[in-house]
Amino acid sequence: MSLTNASPTFRLVLGTPQICPKSPIFSIKTKEPKELASFLQSKGMMVRAVVPPTVPEGTQRVRVCLHAGNDTEEIKRLVDAMEAWALSQHSKPSVVETTTKRDKMSVSARL
Repeated sequence: MSLTNASPTFRLVLGTPQICPKSPIFSIKTKEPKELASFLQSKGMMVRAVVPPTVPEGTQRVRVCLHAGNDTEEIKRLVDAMEAWALSQHSKPSVVETTTKRDKMSVSARL
C-alpha cells in the first residue's frame, strides 16, 4: 500500500503530507493522536503523539521520524497499520460525523 492509493477512509481520518516531505520527520494529523500513536507503538513503531499545550488546539498530530535504517517493508508496515487504525476509527460514528460536519462547514464558509 502506498499513500497514493490509500482508501477514502484513510484520507478522511488521517491528514498526511500531500507531497513527499523534505525531512525524515513529518506529521500525521488526526483528531485522536494519542490513540493512533498508542496503536502504532503496539505494532513496534516508534512514533509520538504531539498534543496541546505543545501545539495549538486543533493541530494535534503524530510525529513520525524515519531514519536510514528503515527499509521499504517497515515503511509499508507503517502505512498498512495507519490504514488499519483509520478503518477501525471509521466505525466510530463520532469521528466520521465530526469530520463530515467540519468538511461541510468549510465548504459553506467558502461559498
